[in-house]
Parts: sequence; C-alpha cells; structure tokens
Amino acid sequence: MHIAAMRMMAPRGLMERPQMFMKFAPQTRVIEVPDPFGGPARGYEQALDLIEAGCAGLLAHLAGQAKAAG
Repeated sequence: MHIAAMRMMAPRGLMERPQMFMKFAPQTRVIEVPDPFGGPARGYEQALDLIEAGCAGLLAHLAGQAKAAG
C-alpha cells in the first residue's frame, strides 16, 4: 500500500483525500486488488471483477458529490 506516501504528498488540509480504491466497493470485503501477474487466468478474472466493482462504487460516489454540488 502506498496510501501513506500519497497522503504525505497531498497539500496541507487535503491529506485525508487520497483513499484506497476498494473503499468504494465495501461489499467485496477486500482492501486492495491483488496483482495477478504470473498466476492462473482466474486471478486475472478476479482482479477484473474487483476493479469493476471499485469503478462502479467510485462512479456512484462521484455522481452523488456532483448532484450535491448542484
């Protein structure tokens, strides 16, 4: 995880803004997407499933923020 390094690079007052991607897909109960490199094809399929779930959750989050901002 590089979240600590990302937060250290963030401007003052925005250190909490960087978030783990899988935070947007809590239903997966996964903290980070595992690297499937060198493993079986199923690992790539699982990584893609997690990425798609994270993208859907992130999109819903951003859409909610945009709607609230008007």
